[in-house]
Amino acid sequence: SQIEILKIKKIVVQGNDQIDSNSVSSMAEIDTSLSLITLPVKKIEDRLKTNCWIENVNVVRLIPYTIKINIEERKPIAIVNIKNVYLIDKTGFLWPLKSHCYWDLPVVSGLKDSSISKNSPRLINHDLKRMCGVLNDIEKSKSSIANGISQIDFSQEGVVTVKLASNPITILLNEFEFGRSIDHLNEILHRMENDSSLTTRYINLCFNNIAYIN
Repeated sequence: SQIEILKIKKIVVQGNDQIDSNSVSSMAEIDTSLSLITLPVKKIEDRLKTNCWIENVNVVRLIPYTIKINIEERKPIAIVNIKNVYLIDKTGFLWPLKSHCYWDLPVVSGLKDSSISKNSPRLINHDLKRMCGVLNDIEKSKSSIANGISQIDFSQEGVVTVKLASNPITILLNEFEFGRSIDHLNEILHRMENDSSLTTRYINLCFNNIAYIN
C-alpha cells in the first residue's frame, strides 16, 4: 500500500565528525512507526539543535523510506579559559571541552563571558571582536612564528600577551598593529637564533619601532 511504502526504514546521518551517527539518531528520537509524511521534521531539528556541537541541521524526507539528517557542526577556533575551559567558535558561542581530546588550537585567556544563560554562554561582543581580530591576523600571517603561538592573553586593553609553543619567552604585542608586531618579533627571534649570546625571557613590542627586551 501507499502508506507502507512511505514507512521509515532507513536513517542516514551525514556531515557529523565530533558526534557519532548513532548518537545523532538517538537524539533525533525518530518514531519509525510513522510515515515520511507524518514525521515531525521541525521538532526533530529543534531536538538536535540542543546539542552544543550542532550549529545547524536539516532533516530531509527521501521517498520511498529514508530520512536523511544533514549535520553542520560548530567549528572551534580557540580554547578559552573563562572560569572553566571551553571551545569557542567565530560567533562567540562557548561549549565544554571534551575530556581526552586534543585540539591544535591556541589557548585564550583574559576574556569575559557574557553569561546569557548557563546552558548557552557566549563571549561579549567587545572581547569577541578583539579575539577574532588577532586570530585573523595570525591566520593571514606568512610567518611561522604566528602559527606557533600557543597562548594568547587579552587581560590588558590594547595589548596581547602571547607565548610560543617552541619558546618560553613572554611576548607583548600591539593589538592594533598585531601583524606588524609579528613581523618585528620574527626579525628579533631570527637574530637570537643566529647569536647564542642573545637570551631573553621577555619581549615588549607594543611601541612603534621600539623593542624592550629583558
